[in-house]
Amino acid sequence: MTLENLKNKPLVEAIFEIRWQVEQQNQLTIDSNTQFIFGRLFNSISSEYPTYEQLPSSVIPDNMAEGLVKHRFRSKEGWPLVQLGTGILTLNDTENYSWVDFKNRIVYAVNQLYKVHPNQQEFRPIQLILRYVDAVDLQSEEDIYKFLEEKMKINLSLNPLLFQKTLVEESPIQFDLQFAFKSTKPNGAVNFRLFKGQKINNQNNELTEALIWETTIQSPQSDIPKIPLYLDTWLEDAHSIAHDWFFTLIEGDLQRRFE
Repeated sequence: MTLENLKNKPLVEAIFEIRWQVEQQNQLTIDSNTQFIFGRLFNSISSEYPTYEQLPSSVIPDNMAEGLVKHRFRSKEGWPLVQLGTGILTLNDTENYSWVDFKNRIVYAVNQLYKVHPNQQEFRPIQLILRYVDAVDLQSEEDIYKFLEEKMKINLSLNPLLFQKTLVEESPIQFDLQFAFKSTKPNGAVNFRLFKGQKINNQNNELTEALIWETTIQSPQSDIPKIPLYLDTWLEDAHSIAHDWFFTLIEGDLQRRFE
């Protein structure tokens, strides 16, 4: 089973992110290559991503904007899209996502980034990230603890003595849990976040209460293989973790709901 086989997949967004080292001068972040990369990259990928958007963050000076996206390049359909900033490039996709297409687009974008970089010998990635954001609607009176236990096999509870003889209700109106685990294939970490929030209902474009979870696989500079040479291998290893975690979490009732 793959995510693409799910008719009602809960995917909100799939995100790949690469960050690279930028030049330092007088203790300020100065990336003299940013505008050069921007112009050459747009020329290089404009056949796939012809629509350009200048983001509001573009007014922030480069020495204050490391890791902040400033430019967006959209495909003809709007999604997927590429974003570029000082020392950062992302590829983002949403409901029409498929892994094979997404991976090929990542490899293409990073290869083009590497080609247009004015000094390839000095191109040093410092972080690789593959993130999936998923969400499922919650009924207004739904018991979140029961939902997590029955639908996702996650046991979460607080000592009932905290609520006895007080005027505090046991059901949380908000929660946000984060975990981090060491990973060896690829080397790095798996970050898992689970929280209650809101999502846009695609049918009526309204906000609905939702259980949202993020699965993020990331490798720091010390664990990143040679890029772009071994990017494909890193992507496959990272996706394998995300795929296994996703289907383990939704196994049973949720998977049948999404099929």
